[in-house]
Amino acid sequence: MDDGGPFGVVSDRDREESVGDYRSSVEAAMEINMEEAFAELQQKERDREVRHRMLNLHHHHHHHHHPHGVELAIDLRHVVQRDSESDNLGFESTIEDESVRKLGDDMEDTGDAGTALMMHRVGGVMTESEREREHERMERQAVFGALAAAAVAVNVALQSISGAGCIALNTTEDSSLEHRRFRKRKRKNEEDTDFIPAVLSTFADAEVMASLSVTESSSKKDAFVFDDIDWFLKPRSRRWWRKLFRVSKPTFDYICQLVKPDVESETPASFQGIEGRVITVEKQVAIALRRLASGDSLTTLGELFGVGESTVSKVIWKFVNSMEKRARHHMKWPEGAEMERVKAGFDVNHGLPNCCGVIDVTHILMELPGTESSVDWFDREQNYSMLMQVVVDMDMRIRDLFTGWPGSITDSRLLRNSGFLSLCESGERLNGAPRIVQGLQVREYIIGDSGYPLLPWLINPYTTTGLSPSRDLFNLKHASTKTVVEDALGRLKGAWKILHKVLWRPDIRKLPSIILVCCLLHNIMIEAGEEIEDGVALVGHHDEGYRQQWCLSSEAEGTLIREALAEHVFMNEHH
Repeated sequence: MDDGGPFGVVSDRDREESVGDYRSSVEAAMEINMEEAFAELQQKERDREVRHRMLNLHHHHHHHHHPHGVELAIDLRHVVQRDSESDNLGFESTIEDESVRKLGDDMEDTGDAGTALMMHRVGGVMTESEREREHERMERQAVFGALAAAAVAVNVALQSISGAGCIALNTTEDSSLEHRRFRKRKRKNEEDTDFIPAVLSTFADAEVMASLSVTESSSKKDAFVFDDIDWFLKPRSRRWWRKLFRVSKPTFDYICQLVKPDVESETPASFQGIEGRVITVEKQVAIALRRLASGDSLTTLGELFGVGESTVSKVIWKFVNSMEKRARHHMKWPEGAEMERVKAGFDVNHGLPNCCGVIDVTHILMELPGTESSVDWFDREQNYSMLMQVVVDMDMRIRDLFTGWPGSITDSRLLRNSGFLSLCESGERLNGAPRIVQGLQVREYIIGDSGYPLLPWLINPYTTTGLSPSRDLFNLKHASTKTVVEDALGRLKGAWKILHKVLWRPDIRKLPSIILVCCLLHNIMIEAGEEIEDGVALVGHHDEGYRQQWCLSSEAEGTLIREALAEHVFMNEHH
């Protein structure tokens, strides 16, 4: 399977094929428009010649009107209506100039400006020079019409290939002006040979433009200048850094130092921006972070940072590979004193003793080709997706990650296939000192929703109706604890929007690396005390549109532990 570019962006091969297809389509569309335009032009020229001859004939027979009032058959398509009694177009030999002008007015009302102009001029016989000028005018009109149609087709092609906001009309002040000029000319039937449709301009998306603007009225240093290649190295506010890269400048510098040995040593001399300079470590990290934070296309990022699309792709993958190798220590299972702090947090805040974390699953959506190999990835909600299982602590740090499996399987099956389950079952994880709860020895455990089985180390909520007060209160405590992982995933997918967008034909083998790096960055932010800017975290659920799953599997020991915890919670609440 092709690389597909970082995070599901179109691969070089697919891009070349897509561009080739669109180029062929545009060229064909332009050729068709030109042929149709000139065919119509030639037809109208023939119509004028016929009318010219008939008008001369009309003047010649002015005093010799046909005794039987026979109509003269003239092929004037699109000029007068077809005679109801025959298939010939009728034009009375005694027609007056005023009626022809009136017909021209009617044609103008229907929008056929070229024919209308011809009808107005037919009232008086056109001279040879007038006909030549009219021919040139209509030729220019045909050319500009074809160019406009081709430009629109190219704009649609660019949007489909890069995902960039390729909108010109009504996007900027200048393009709005062009639009108004175009509409004004259409109303007045004026010529404007200087008008070229500005449909091929490419702009960064709204979030990019908003982030690059002055975010604080009193902070002039945040102003953005597009012709400054290293604009991101200018002194900026903390809020500006977090809006654009999700981290402050000190954390950005830390990430640069983390990946510097790999990124710097592997940078070839040909790895240059459009200004001809070798791309610095800082710029490479900025490109990669912006891609993960926004999901912007390679085209948008290339324009933003002054590099080519292929360079953007290479930069991002180098960053991902380096982070996988050098930032792993930011995701580890807590031990010793650190684990005691985690358990104390859950106990104090939610009343669950010896709880070590919360588990949940979210879907990473994809767009895959409709082939047999894609069937497994088609989930129950009619989406192509990859599952991502996480266990988080009280501070929303991701302590365990398991991903790479298709969205068609259940949460419980994903757990059974994960290394986390085998570690817990073998006693290598959740193996700390047990607590005595309501006379029962309770080992370390995590909690999960009703999509998981009830195990001695994984406690799910009660799902039956008519619950006792103690069980009902336990479910409330369980639900409040579950919000920790829901908030964590909402923060993760909101800050690193590449995980929240629909990925276009990603490389299934490499996508888990992207997910891992986003989780590592999520933990780095928490450990550095980075705050999430307003509007960054997801407003709704991290798995919007997915229904709650149910697993009826349970173990007797798990049932006893859950009952003891329910009694413990109820006793603490009433004493």
